[in-house]
This record gives sequence, C-alpha cells and structure tokens, in this order.
Amino acid sequence: MLEKLYRAKWTAQDGLGALVISPTRELAVQIFEVLRKAGSKHSFSAGLVIGGKDLKSEQERLASMNILICTPGRLLQHMDQTPLFDTNNVQIFSMTFTLFVCFRFPGVLRGNSFCSFSPGRGRQTP
Repeated sequence: MLEKLYRAKWTAQDGLGALVISPTRELAVQIFEVLRKAGSKHSFSAGLVIGGKDLKSEQERLASMNILICTPGRLLQHMDQTPLFDTNNVQIFSMTFTLFVCFRFPGVLRGNSFCSFSPGRGRQTP
C-alpha cells in the first residue's frame, strides 16, 4: 500500500488513497500500529476511525487523510454523516477475509449488519 502510493507520488492534496476495513477495533488498532512503523519514513497522513471514539474530531481530520484504517460501522457512519468524506480517489481498497466472505457470500454471515450494505444481488464483486 505504501509503495503504491509512494510510486504514484501521492500527496495530501490527492486526498484518501487507501482504505483498509477491519472487522474489529482491536485488529484495526494493530493494523494502524504496523502502518505507523512501516510508514514512518513517508509523509502520508494516516488515520484510525473506529467506534467508541469522538466522531466530531474524526470528521475534522478525515479530509486530510491519505490512508484510512477503519471498522465497517464507523465507516458507514462517516459515509452518512460526514459531508467532506470523499472516497472518489481511493486507489487501494483492502478488507480482511471475513469481510470479503460477507460481500461475496452474503448468506454465510447472517446477522452481520454490514452484510446488509453489500452490493445488490446479481452484481459481481471482484
């Protein structure tokens, strides 16, 4: 992820370039910590957006993030409630295997609220 954005000469003006969705807050925090260490020599701005944190402060910072690590519920909340949250320039989209299964085979993970937001029936998801 870092290499792709670096090679693309991604800057703060380009906005959000990478979106990583984690099924749990704990895993999201771990991913973010690894990203901070691995990306310490880069100038990308990265953010962690998970439930249980202050929504307003996250909203203020979202517009300046190049890399976003988040949980599904909080991502959906920002997509609904944060007017300046723009994902149009995202170059890299990553989700864990659990979420991939949810999108690809919605019936497998019954009761998962994020699955209800998966693409409509008949549409292929890569």
